[in-house]
Amino acid sequence: MTFSREIRDKMVQFAKEQSQYYLDEAEMTYLERLRRKTGQARNRIAAKLAKFKGRSAMAQEAQNDLILYMSDYMKDLMEKGLSEEEAFERAKEELAYRSESARSADLHERFARYYENRDPALEEAIGLFYAGFLFFGVSSVP
Repeated sequence: MTFSREIRDKMVQFAKEQSQYYLDEAEMTYLERLRRKTGQARNRIAAKLAKFKGRSAMAQEAQNDLILYMSDYMKDLMEKGLSEEEAFERAKEELAYRSESARSADLHERFARYYENRDPALEEAIGLFYAGFLFFGVSSVP
């Protein structure tokens, strides 16, 4: 079976492009292979750790704050006559992380300020303080 000249030229071009990838793999030095393996391991670990980021207390707190901020903004929009769906779509557009709106910039600033000033040690101390009173309360019950 013979192929047309055009198809043969395309096959040659494809082979030139693809054979380079095979050669790169075959001619890789030990250090290049090691770097590749460590990169793959790092990516696998990062993917596993990413699962936990969305479940942390800080992530939940950020989600709750965003819901409150979004619901307040939607209520304001609905008072101006927008339907619930229209208010949701507008809020979603303006509060999106990569949005260039003033509302998004304000939200970025608020989150940054809050998390810069947030002290987990203070929250832990408050929790231990209340746990201590709980302990005293339970131990004083006859």
